[in-house]
Order: sequence, then structure tokens, then C-alpha cells
Amino acid sequence: MGNVLRTWLLFFVTLRVASRSIAYLRKNCLKTQNGLIPKVVRNHTSSIFQTMILVAGYTSRQVHAGHSTTGAVEGINKIVTGSLISLSEQELIDCDRSYNDGCGGGLMDYAYQFIIKNKGIDSEKDYPYRGREGTCNKEKLKKHVVTIDSYADIPAKNEKKLQQAVATQPVSVGICGSEASFQLYSGGIFTGPCSASLDHAVLIVGYDSKDGKDYWIIKNSWGRSWGMDGYMHMQRNTGNGEGLCGINMLASYPIKTSPNPPPSPSPGPVRSDCEFYSSTATCQEKHFCKSGG
Repeated sequence: MGNVLRTWLLFFVTLRVASRSIAYLRKNCLKTQNGLIPKVVRNHTSSIFQTMILVAGYTSRQVHAGHSTTGAVEGINKIVTGSLISLSEQELIDCDRSYNDGCGGGLMDYAYQFIIKNKGIDSEKDYPYRGREGTCNKEKLKKHVVTIDSYADIPAKNEKKLQQAVATQPVSVGICGSEASFQLYSGGIFTGPCSASLDHAVLIVGYDSKDGKDYWIIKNSWGRSWGMDGYMHMQRNTGNGEGLCGINMLASYPIKTSPNPPPSPSPGPVRSDCEFYSSTATCQEKHFCKSGG
């Protein structure tokens, strides 16, 4: 059963690190912050921060960078506006082609750039997850439910700055998700073994310690049957600069200072008389309308 599960999960580790220049990407690095860092951060894991944990579809590979990105944007939107809105990962899969590669993989920073350029992202409710790559819905692409203003990258191999960022908001990170030990995780504090070959992305939503061992709280995208209801406790402060599974190597988070745009007005009723005919109807003759192109 374990080998079957691993074979299935290996389809879903698609983070593309080598396909673009990391030096180019990591330009908005987190500045040094002063002050004390909380010893424990669990507020991002409470029910008021939790949106659904999607499970990758069986028919194609999943852009886990999209899951990690939408989770981080959902988190900062909740912090800034007080509203928890599940955002459309499917929009990133279908439409984010200039920056990422649909179901073939991608990077979180490119997803942030896409959302900024598009002036927002649609909701999961309006543009729902399908588990496969499809044609971009241009009408839904115009719906900007949540916006971000910028994003910041955390310097690689700097666990203190990563901890500072997580103390403030959920953070997207790249990790190695193809190790058997990671894929078959079912509970407790994960200690490996795990390499730093980044091929997957998750969301750090907090950190804590137990029995003298520090750990990150991460949210994965493999459904609630994986790990602890979709979550993992991953060891931190390992003494390795890369971090367990390379978790300290590729971390970033969105920045939001502006309010979201007002909701789009609902379309009004279609009138059947010519005076109020819709844009998709043409007047055939007085008092009669017919469907048009």
C-alpha cells in the first residue's frame, strides 16, 4: 500500500526551481527585524484561518506552488481585512502561464507576480478547483475578490528571519516532497530523512515545541487523509542551514496594505421588451426581441 501511495504522490511534486533564475526572483528580501520573536505561534492554525485543504486530482499533476500561494494570500487577507476567503487555485493553474507552467509546476514568486499584474484573484467558490489543467476563464479572471500589493522573499538559510515572518503571517516555502519518509508521514514531529532538493511547496502556518524539540506547523495540499488532517509538524532548529527538507531555502510571503475592490454588482434581470433588451439580444421588430450573436 505504501508503494502505491508513493507512486500516486510522486505525480504531485512539481515545484520548478531550476527553470528560472533564483537570483532574479529573490529581489524583495525581508529586511532585518528587531525585537523579540514569540516562542510559540499557533494563531494561524485556528479555525478562523483555515480554508479547505484541496487534494490533487487523479488526472493531472498539481501546481503546489499555487496551493501554497493562495494559502499565504488567504492568510494575509484575513489578517488585514478580517475576512477569510478561499481563493481560486484553479485560476493560477489555468491562467498563470506566462509566469508558471500550469499543472507542470511553478514558483510562488511568479504566482504573486501574476496576482499583482492581474490586480487580484477570484474566489474558490466562483472559480472552483477541478484537479486538472484547463482553459483560462477570461471572465472569471476579471473578478478580483482579493488583492495584494507586493511580496517579499526571505534570505535562504536564515531560519531566524523565517521564524520572524511566520510570527506575523503564513509563509509559502519550497521543500523536498518526494522522499518516502515525507510522503508516508502520519503524525508526530517529522525528523526525516529528507534531502534539500526542492520539488514541492507547502505553507508554514505556525511553530511550537514539544519535549524539547522545535517544529514548524505546515499545511500541505494532499487532502485531509495525509499526515495529521492535512498538516505536518516538521522539525526546525536542526543545525543545518538549509533546514529539514530544504525548508529554509525558498520562502516568501505576500504583502497587503490596500483594501479589496468592492464586490461586482449582480447582473440585473433580462427584460423581454425591446426597450430593455440585453446585449445578447437584438430587436426583430417593435415589442419583440430575439436572441442574437
